[in-house]
Amino acid sequence: MADTPAQEMIVTWGDPRETKPCDLLPPGAFYGEEAPRPPAELLRSCGVDAGIPIGPKSRTVEMGLFSECAGWRTPPTAAELYHAMRAPRPTTRQALVMRTWLRAASFSELLGGWIEYAYTWRDLVQAAHRTGPHRNELKHWLNDFARPDHRSR
Repeated sequence: MADTPAQEMIVTWGDPRETKPCDLLPPGAFYGEEAPRPPAELLRSCGVDAGIPIGPKSRTVEMGLFSECAGWRTPPTAAELYHAMRAPRPTTRQALVMRTWLRAASFSELLGGWIEYAYTWRDLVQAAHRTGPHRNELKHWLNDFARPDHRSR
């Protein structure tokens, strides 16, 4: 058994809280379009076109879906995910595209999609609620982006 949090992370190969069951907060606990954005200088230093809301043309989402859905007869596009996230009643395909993105995208890809305005945190969490159970680490990670007055820690 580990004696310190750092040792615990090594023993469990990651953040130990990520293995614990977690409830995803409701979409209303997250920012929508009004979310504070990282400073443009920081984004530029990370190689991101700062402040350019490209949304349905998100390169991060496009490449992630292209990679994950290479065997699909008609692979989804970033524009398709963009519209699926905002659909009041997603079609079966839209739900599948959202579920695929949430299951396959790395945390950096999920963050990149937000930075490129492909979705808001509220959109992403609503998609997670719509598309069924997800891994605990994703729920913990998303909950970290809740508005400060809704975070548990």
